[in-house]
Amino acid sequence: MLRLLAGHAPHFFDGTLDGRVLVGDVDTRASSIADLSQSVGFVFENPYDQLTGATSSVFEEVAFGLENWAGRRLTFGAEWTRC
Repeated sequence: MLRLLAGHAPHFFDGTLDGRVLVGDVDTRASSIADLSQSVGFVFENPYDQLTGATSSVFEEVAFGLENWAGRRLTFGAEWTRC
């Protein structure tokens, strides 16, 4: 269900989607995953099962999402790297 809300199905996973999935007033089939990510996101209970699976801290996981959103590597000040 979460992958439907985030637009992963049908944009990433193959298959047939019957009916409509709306996020607000937006049909997920008519919107890109990138656009839906402005409204929908999810995290797993175990941090090692996250989408990246390569990070070891909350800071790194949040930074990964922000960098993907910005489309480039971000520089964080010293106050952030102490987390």
